[in-house]
Amino acid sequence: MEATLARLEAKMDALTTTTAVLPTIQEQLSTIQTSLGTVRDELDAVKLNVDLHNDRIVQLENSVRELKDHSNSQQQQLRSLSLRLLNVPIHEGESNRSSSALRALVYEIIKPALAAAKAAKSLQTLPQSTTVIESCFRPFSAEPGKPPPPIIFRVPNRQLKVALLSNKKHILQPDQLEGAHAGGATGQPSQQQQDKKVVLVEDITPATRKTLIALTKSPFTSKVWTVEGNIKFTLKGKEEIHTVRSVHSPISTILNV
Repeated sequence: MEATLARLEAKMDALTTTTAVLPTIQEQLSTIQTSLGTVRDELDAVKLNVDLHNDRIVQLENSVRELKDHSNSQQQQLRSLSLRLLNVPIHEGESNRSSSALRALVYEIIKPALAAAKAAKSLQTLPQSTTVIESCFRPFSAEPGKPPPPIIFRVPNRQLKVALLSNKKHILQPDQLEGAHAGGATGQPSQQQQDKKVVLVEDITPATRKTLIALTKSPFTSKVWTVEGNIKFTLKGKEEIHTVRSVHSPISTILNV
């Protein structure tokens, strides 16, 4: 009996001790809760600050893209009457990147397209080289083993530009050239280069060309082309024509139409 009473008294003492420290424990818990609340407030403030910074970054990125697009548009405007001939072999007489021989070569290549435009009544007369080609040049020198530099030439008005592009299938290929230009290619072009056809295209900016190539290689596009320096494309299995609004946007964004 005495042993039982002793155990009860011990338990009462322990309970009394526990009850005495409860306020301290509760105070500590309250302090912890207050600290947690402070940490939550600080984390919310940090998150808000991060969100504000992210919004600012997006705004700056959009501003930079708009500036790039404006600059690209200005550059394209300067090229509005320029065309490019691709895969034209270097010929004898091209002593420099801009010469009378080069002008004569360009005229011989595009003359059938001009004749086709005249036959279709897009042009009233067949213009001569001095009136159809304001200037022409190759932008850089030829490099061994690489495709020949393109020929860039400028026409005096949009009517001639449209007439040439509308009838570009009629331009001459290297094996069709006559006279001084026949067989005049210098160097030893590879068989792959020989097999490439001469192509007439708009003269577009490097940024536009980069996006054009990327879209052409995309497995999601069916056709890709340019009109007045603007990229147009259709998606596979669809007929709707889309226009690229910004050549500096990611391809994934452009295709998300």
